Amino acid sequence: MFRHQLLGLLRDGNAYHGYALVKEYVRRTGVETNSGYAYRDLQKLVDEEMVEVARSSRAADGRRRPYRITDAGRECFDQWFARVPPAQLGADGELAARAIFFGEVERERVVDVLTRWRDELETLRGRIEQRIRFPGRRGPPGPVLRAILERRRGLVSVETAFLDDLLVAFRDETSDDADPTVSGRGRRAAAGEGPRG
Repeated sequence: MFRHQLLGLLRDGNAYHGYALVKEYVRRTGVETNSGYAYRDLQKLVDEEMVEVARSSRAADGRRRPYRITDAGRECFDQWFARVPPAQLGADGELAARAIFFGEVERERVVDVLTRWRDELETLRGRIEQRIRFPGRRGPPGPVLRAILERRRGLVSVETAFLDDLLVAFRDETSDDADPTVSGRGRRAAAGEGPRG
């Protein structure tokens, strides 16, 4: 996706050096990024003839290479922008990918992972709220960035609520008198049950 965002930043036809593109990406998205990723992707886009290295003025810093989008790059961006990915069930992300194995992992480890995951979400929510309330040197977010930040905060809240519900459900499911260090599979085997299917 970053490559398409670089193409979008270049879409106006003007030439920009990599550092300016990174600064504009951060300004628009509110997401800090490593400039090395931008330069790597810019080089790939040059190799694919989606972007070209533009001529710089004689007074320009020779270390800064200005980049300009090509017609092929503009067409690539326009196709990406117009494509709406199909909604999918099962694309639940990293947390749900782990949740299906909770019955196979020691209870304490599951609780530890869920607790640390929740702490990470709370930290992320705090950073998002700080960016909304205290914009710092970049100034207040414009309406589009504010909407993006509000969406991110909402998604974090939904994930946190899901995590809380999951933790309660897991604790309810494993709250029998069995040794809590025995995994779900171990309890089922001890009871003469096979794997759940």
